Amino acid sequence: MTFLVGRNQSDAHVESFSGNGSTTGFTLSNSTTTNGCVVRISGVVQRNSTDFTVSGTTITFSTAPPNASNNVVVQYFGVG
Repeated sequence: MTFLVGRNQSDAHVESFSGNGSTTGFTLSNSTTTNGCVVRISGVVQRNSTDFTVSGTTITFSTAPPNASNNVVVQYFGVG
């Protein structure tokens, strides 16, 4: 898998958030990039730069994720 070339396992992160139907911004524990993420909302993969963007540690959705517990899952590689 070329996605992992040059990366350490410790660079990989998975975080979950709970949508509330109104919040569009969430804070990640580590800095990353929009293209360094795979995001799912209720199991549906979101499109980079269309459905969400990332700037540093902030991920911002174009539409607020619906109200549900831990329905937003972000898998990403941190940037140094």
